Amino acid sequence: MAMANENGSRFTEIVGFKRMQYLPRLGKIRLGIKKVSAKSGKEYPTEVDYFVCPPEVQKVYGDKPKQIDIMFPSEDFGQVIPYCYKKYGSNQKLQCKGNGEIAIYFDVETKAQIQKKCPCEFLEQKKCAKRGHLMVILPRVSLGGVYQIDTGSGANINRVLDAMEYWKLMVGRCKCIPLTLERVPEKMSEPDGKMQTHYLFRFSSQVNSDLLNQAIENNRKILSLDFKIEQPKEDGKENDTPTVVIDEETDWEINDEQKAELEEKIGKFMVDKKTDKKHLSDFKKRTSIRRWQDLSEAEYLELKKIVGIQEIEFGE
Repeated sequence: MAMANENGSRFTEIVGFKRMQYLPRLGKIRLGIKKVSAKSGKEYPTEVDYFVCPPEVQKVYGDKPKQIDIMFPSEDFGQVIPYCYKKYGSNQKLQCKGNGEIAIYFDVETKAQIQKKCPCEFLEQKKCAKRGHLMVILPRVSLGGVYQIDTGSGANINRVLDAMEYWKLMVGRCKCIPLTLERVPEKMSEPDGKMQTHYLFRFSSQVNSDLLNQAIENNRKILSLDFKIEQPKEDGKENDTPTVVIDEETDWEINDEQKAELEEKIGKFMVDKKTDKKHLSDFKKRTSIRRWQDLSEAEYLELKKIVGIQEIEFGE
């Protein structure tokens, strides 16, 4: 029975209310920058050898850090490094997402979501690629959330999974183990068989035997903290990527080896009945290029991607 003059001020919580501990996404760390052609205005991503960080991270590590201190925020691979095949449409809008068996495709014309086989012709046409989103805590910056690092490199995705698995075997958990994440140069084979240097992930730690035993003792306490992590931002154009304007007339010119490579690849591309030639046709109409020497660096990189010389963009 309600008491006289009762206004409910004693009710401060709901019985049975389910709480969920939550780690928000604080920002994004990139692996590359955007270059803009002074001649054509064309934008293209370029890989760099350092982490491209937001201002609050730069205050701790400087403008161009090649290593940062991180911790995995969860034991769940799907929360720390969700990855799949992805196809993007206009304005960086996610159009298709698949796990190697099935995919959900958004049909722009019908506005309907369609289930289809994965991988499909989009992968062969270089319109789709692997995409992973690494979610990590930066303890020297903030313990109140996670930062997102995107990668299109299968090698980087594997190294994250390997690091998580290693510490689970060594300690019984990978969550909240202090680690160092570096960008290290390594030669990798491109789809055309040529070797090119990319800057891949490397995980290391200063944990010694004494700290290892202490970490094992803390397992129950750490594992009892079950935080839900804000999902990575997967699509939508972002305007905070650092941009550098390049004057190709003085900074870049196609060389004989690059010309020979393009000539060979375009010849094979044109006779292959499976390739989609519309993008190449549109490229020729838009640029009106008649000589190899007229190609800007941005146009050269775009042409490489169209004919399948470069399959993965590392400058993210």
